[in-house]
Amino acid sequence: MGIKTINHRIPALLLALFLLAFTQQPAAMAHTKLLIANPDIASQIDSWPISVTLEFDEELQNLGDEKANFVVVNNAVGDQVSETDELISGNTITVTLSAN
Repeated sequence: MGIKTINHRIPALLLALFLLAFTQQPAAMAHTKLLIANPDIASQIDSWPISVTLEFDEELQNLGDEKANFVVVNNAVGDQVSETDELISGNTITVTLSAN
């Protein structure tokens, strides 16, 4: 392999790396961290709550009419006890619970 062969490969390699760098999609960071739950996680409560509110470290986003953020609460036997009326306000989401 002579000097001329190497010199022809370097520009092609640099061009390929340049194109690769500008055509890659950035990694999506779609996870947020739960800060506060009301009622508290793993807490024992004396009366059935009427709702559950979760607060995250980032603002929750709505995607038009699509339901991008939702909360499902199940009881001990696996039955869903949450309604489908999630309310998003900034970084909090609240859902109503069915009567116990």
